[in-house]
Formats: sequence, structure tokens, C-alpha cells
Amino acid sequence: MSARAKSTPAPQLRIEEVDLNSPLLDEVIKLHAAGKARLGPFPQGAFEDHARQKKIFAAVTSENEVAGYLLYRVAKSARKNRASIVHLTTSTSFRGQGVARLLVDCLKAKTHHLLGISLRCHRDYNINDMWQGFGFTVRHSKAGRGADGAPLDYWWFGHQHDDLFSHAASQDDESERILIAIDANVFYDLTCDGRPHSEDTRVLQADWR
Repeated sequence: MSARAKSTPAPQLRIEEVDLNSPLLDEVIKLHAAGKARLGPFPQGAFEDHARQKKIFAAVTSENEVAGYLLYRVAKSARKNRASIVHLTTSTSFRGQGVARLLVDCLKAKTHHLLGISLRCHRDYNINDMWQGFGFTVRHSKAGRGADGAPLDYWWFGHQHDDLFSHAASQDDESERILIAIDANVFYDLTCDGRPHSEDTRVLQADWR
């Protein structure tokens, strides 16, 4: 991730979904190249796949300059009903002008029907305040894949949909509480460290307030 949140008012921008036919796609790819050191490698074919699915938002000026972009994916299954931010970056010319917040707010509105939004970010990027300002919380961390093993934090933003947990918490009278069962694998994911793919289950521990 390569963006920071500050209080400077955003310039006049519009948000566009970038598809395969959009002239903005090349500009998005160029912006990725400029921030590749932090964003990581991402082949052109992957950009085209996300554009085909309309999973790229670009913040565009009145002169059709791309001030920043957000690229995401959506996983839909019994355990993966969420969006995941893959890239969020802002052009150096527009840093500190609210571009990142504008893009994230757009994603929140677009994915409100999902459980929430997740992302992974290196802790040494020192942008924790930005994610917290956007309403995300750290759910857990693990060692990154780099040679230095720098911590990689898993951030979560919940859309606060009602579920069994929130329903049970809302009951004051024990006689009105409902009984539920929990799958053994889900229980082990929540209570045991180091289980493969447990990070998806641990979304259940997100702050639902």
C-alpha cells in the first residue's frame, strides 16, 4: 500500500470504474510502475483481468489525470464473503489531498452488501494511522515473505451486518438467547495458532459494533 491520509481537502475529482476499453487503464499501470517498490510486481494481464471485472477505481481530475487508484478483488463463498484491497496508491502530485480516502469510501459504498473489506499491509510502511482513520482494525499479524521477515498486518473493516453473534449480544434476557452450534474446524481456527487459512475464519472476531 502506498498512500497516506491527511486533512488537506481533496481536489475536484471524479471516481471512474476502469474497464478494458478505458483509456485510463494505461495510466493506472504507469502509476503502479511508479510505486512498484511498495505495491509489488503485478503483470499487465492481471490488470486486464481486474479491469474486465471492473475491479479498479481511478480518481481522475478534470484534465483526465489519474490522481490515484484502488484495485480490489471479491471472494464469495460460505467463508469468504468479502472484498480485499490489493492496491491503493496516490500520485506524488496529489499526496495528502484526500485521494486515498475518496477511493476507499467508494469501495465501501460499492461493497456494502458484503461482510466487509480486508487488506494486508507491511507494518514498516508506517501508515497504520491512515488505516485506522479509514475505520480499519488489525485482526492479526504474521511475518512477511521478505528477507527481513518484516511483520505483515491483516486489517479489517466490517460493514456491520447482523449475524448470529450480534443477535445473541443484543439479548438481555438469558431465556431469549438462541442456541447455536459451531463447526469444529471453525472452532480450531479461532483458538489455535498456525492453522492454514485460519485468517479467513478469524474475520468472525472483527469488531461488529
